[in-house]
Order: sequence, then C-alpha cells, then structure tokens
Amino acid sequence: HGHHRKIKVTVYYPSNDAPKLEPYGDEEVDFWETELKEPLESKEITPKEFESIIQELKALKVFKSKDAIPATGPFPVILFEHGFGVTAGSYQRMLLELVSHGYVVIAPGHPNIATTVIFEDGTKAFLKAGRDALMFETAFLDTQFILRQIDAIASTMPSMNLTKIGMIGHSLGGATTVKT
Repeated sequence: HGHHRKIKVTVYYPSNDAPKLEPYGDEEVDFWETELKEPLESKEITPKEFESIIQELKALKVFKSKDAIPATGPFPVILFEHGFGVTAGSYQRMLLELVSHGYVVIAPGHPNIATTVIFEDGTKAFLKAGRDALMFETAFLDTQFILRQIDAIASTMPSMNLTKIGMIGHSLGGATTVKT
C-alpha cells in the first residue's frame, strides 16, 4: 500500500559465552515510568517513592550478553508476540528461560502497540491510544512480514533451525499467534 513501517526485532539465542549482567532496558524503564504516573498523580505514591522505583529499575540488571557468539545449533525457533501496551523486553525473564532450554526466540517490538519501542538509531515509537481492530490487524501484518523475513534473520543467526518454528504470545500477542 506504499505505507512503510519500522519494526524492532530482538533475537535471543543460546550461547556458550559466559552471560554478563546487562541493563534491564530503556523501553522497560519508560514503560514503568508511564505505569506509575497515575499512582503518582493520585498521590498513592510520593514523588520520592516514584524516583526511587525508577532509579531501582535503571540499576536493574539481567543475565544476558549483547552480541554473544551463538552456540552451535541448530536450535528450534519461537516467535514471541508481546501484549498490548507493554514492551517485548518486559518478558525478558521468560524469553531468557526459553533460550536456556535451547530455543532461539524472536521477539518483535510492535511500534504503537508496545508502550515504547526504541530503535537502534535512538528514535522512539509510543503507544497509540485504544485497542481496535486496526491495531490487531497491524500486529498480524507485522508478524506476517517477520515470518517472510525469517530466512534473512536466520542468515545472521546460523544456529536457527527453520524446520522447527513455533509461536507463543501473551494477550494481544496470543490472539495474533492464534490468527497466524
């Protein structure tokens, strides 16, 4: 239709490299800052408590290693679809658990469906208000696009077994999974 859309895709994969503690993620901090605005405005939490929580999130680390050398596969692939109004990275603990059991996990961040998507170039896309049929169709079309690009993604990740691809999701991501 002449409409171009950027999608952020993060690939989590098994590696024999020693995992390092890495930051939880800027998208996830943005998500919690947004989630905590209402309790702050309604005085359920104080500005000091708000700032304390945000500082803890910024200091939070998880075991992962950006740019680690992939373990020798091939490993089955799981496409993970996040829910409406959250970030793909907010599921990191679960995604890393799947990786620890020998899966490559492809986790797209859907712009305007996730709370925040921060692209490699630093640009950001934010949640558009309200769930609707167009948003659901957009998530589905994004997923179809990613699946059409699976060979290109695999060319950068030789440990992927493209004969074994599964898909899971949460909430909107679950509905997208069923439709796919």
